[in-house]
Amino acid sequence: MEILSLPGEILHLILVQAALSRGLKRTLRLRLVCKTFDKAVYYPALFESRLLDHEHLRRRHCRGPVYTCNTNDHGVAKLWHDYLVYRAMGERDPHVGRFVEIRQLAQTIVDEAQRLEWDLRHVVDTLCWSALESGVKAPGDLYENWKREEATDLDKIQAFPRPEPRLSLLAAAALFDMVPLATVLLEEGHDPQHHNNLLPPAIQIAAQSGTDDMRRLLFSHPSCGSDFNPYSVYGAAVRGDIEIMKAVFPAPSEYDGGYNNGYGLIDWRHDASKAIPKARRVTLNPEIYEYLSNAWAPGPRSGRTPWYADLVSHAGRGNVGMVKYLLGRSVPVDEKNSEELESALERTCRCGQDDVVDLLLERGADPDFTGHALWGAVPIRMAASAGHMLIVRKLIDHGAKLVAHSGAGPGCGLGIDAMHWAFLLEHQEMITLLLERGATIRVGVSLATTLSHLGYESMLDIVRQQGFEAEPITYGLPIRWTEWPENKSLKAEWFRRKREEVM
Repeated sequence: MEILSLPGEILHLILVQAALSRGLKRTLRLRLVCKTFDKAVYYPALFESRLLDHEHLRRRHCRGPVYTCNTNDHGVAKLWHDYLVYRAMGERDPHVGRFVEIRQLAQTIVDEAQRLEWDLRHVVDTLCWSALESGVKAPGDLYENWKREEATDLDKIQAFPRPEPRLSLLAAAALFDMVPLATVLLEEGHDPQHHNNLLPPAIQIAAQSGTDDMRRLLFSHPSCGSDFNPYSVYGAAVRGDIEIMKAVFPAPSEYDGGYNNGYGLIDWRHDASKAIPKARRVTLNPEIYEYLSNAWAPGPRSGRTPWYADLVSHAGRGNVGMVKYLLGRSVPVDEKNSEELESALERTCRCGQDDVVDLLLERGADPDFTGHALWGAVPIRMAASAGHMLIVRKLIDHGAKLVAHSGAGPGCGLGIDAMHWAFLLEHQEMITLLLERGATIRVGVSLATTLSHLGYESMLDIVRQQGFEAEPITYGLPIRWTEWPENKSLKAEWFRRKREEVM
């Protein structure tokens, strides 16, 4: 009897228990079975397992927040958004993250709007997108990091202040263009430049998506006087409207080509030193990029030019148009630097941006180039560690070496090459490709030991066919296991076996 022929309720229970027993990584692979399975079965089971409550996007292949604007993220943000909506609509315990707070905020908006076409789920849906854009890395952050009632450490309380529902309501009013409600909240004394880690500040939302009336209302607030406001600059950069950018960040009439842009001398401690590069890396409008670059022209930092850092960022986001623009601006396709900065091709391979990989290789990017002398995260290893089969094939076709490289990279151990990552990801097709192209299994005993610890029996069988067997007293490959879900049992099991061996 085929599993898909089972009654829906039984299949759902089986999948929930399978997710809980096998973990998130293998559960995510189930969505590839078929479209019906993906839409009707997979998501409900995954969400009910609550595995995503404890999962963060700051993993070995995905550092940084979920960017839901101006980037090609292959549907990652959509997955987190759908789960966040699921949790916000279903959670009843206000002490579990801030899911209830999101629903209550949405209910207030519905009540204030008094519009029949606005239902609660629609408002929750919109608020959850905004919550992800504010820098939340995953719904797990809502669950783990926002338990303020239990916070006793002073630093934690300062970093995560207690929720202010009316401040979040001001941001929501800006998001839904509710000028009368925003006016009332401003009169109550809420600052449009502040936020409480749930939604972006109202001033950013107004610059990014608000109407002229909302922008005029918020920008006329006394706190938004002549001081530089990083949130409004970021919002205008996302929107891509040069006139709004000029309004929120007026450049001086005479630009001297240095650090003085009318706001005084800008150094690394000034808000602009972080806000302007961030805005340059999120905008898709070359005119805005030029405007921000001319308004403030930072010099190289420790051997790294800011324009190359921008190229790396846009390449990782999959912004083909901006990558072409920056390369046309004479930004080098490969650049050595003395900081731990990935090359543009490394970042692109890690993030799986196929179109940008094609563009960079076409413009002469070295498939074996690594941006930092000690980094060691060459493109093919980054692509393999992220499971991007198509990109691995492209790099090999362009002459990428299959041998291990020295050094360590993000989520990579010393000497761990593309073949090792194919085994660790249980990627049968990639293993076959690498073997066909001449790769060999290095340090096979350590690899077999690691696969044995992880319980990857099908992968272990392949390694055994090559003549390697696991050794119980060997720890295995030097991976940064703290970033793996399997790390909870792997190292403990090794130490247990070693103690038994000694005793």
